[in-house]
Amino acid sequence: MKDKVHQVLMIIDDLKISTKEYCQDKEIPLENRWEIFSMCGHLVGNQKNYIEDFDSLPEEFIMYGGDFYDPEKYQNITVKDIITYIEEYINDENHIHTIDLDEFKEDVLDKFIWSFVYDW
Repeated sequence: MKDKVHQVLMIIDDLKISTKEYCQDKEIPLENRWEIFSMCGHLVGNQKNYIEDFDSLPEEFIMYGGDFYDPEKYQNITVKDIITYIEEYINDENHIHTIDLDEFKEDVLDKFIWSFVYDW
């Protein structure tokens, strides 16, 4: 069993390297890169233990008690959670702010981050 686990871990390490190279290659269309990251980001993407700032989001977008994404203390937040929130609540016709999802996805792929903990 130990050998199997070791083999799988080596495969995941290789996958992380090749996926990161692929996803950060801007010669490849964003749609293709995002599809791959969505498929395996939970396995290979960075998972931070502190809040991550994204240049593509408004200042204080992710903030406890804020006007936008309002997480609980120590909540694990995935980039898919943020995208779902943006699609459902921000980029609708009744909201003042709009966020460029493609710009956010590029930001995510540049950082190669899948999730982080809101540690305010």
